Amino acid sequence: MMKVAVDIETEVWNTIISTLKADGWRLKYDYKGFDKGIDHDFLMLKKEKAYIYFGWTNWFEGEIKCSDNLFRYLSTTFQITFCFGEPTALKANVIQMEKIKSLFGL
Repeated sequence: MMKVAVDIETEVWNTIISTLKADGWRLKYDYKGFDKGIDHDFLMLKKEKAYIYFGWTNWFEGEIKCSDNLFRYLSTTFQITFCFGEPTALKANVIQMEKIKSLFGL
């Protein structure tokens, strides 16, 4: 089951992404909209069969969606206690749309 961590400070959110990329996680999809990094951001990282979804809005900061095992890893690695809740940037319909875009190279 995948939960969503919400209200992640932007600097921490960016640090997690850059550290995971340096650790071999591959960028599977990166939002390319005109408002990237201004109002919204979305990306998917993949390593082996695991995925981590990252969403961000200017209003609600960062969100991460992944498995419980990955949250335990992230909590330990980054010394973070995540707050879980209802997503804004990582709603199911947003993730589905971004997955479709990635399949078609949009």
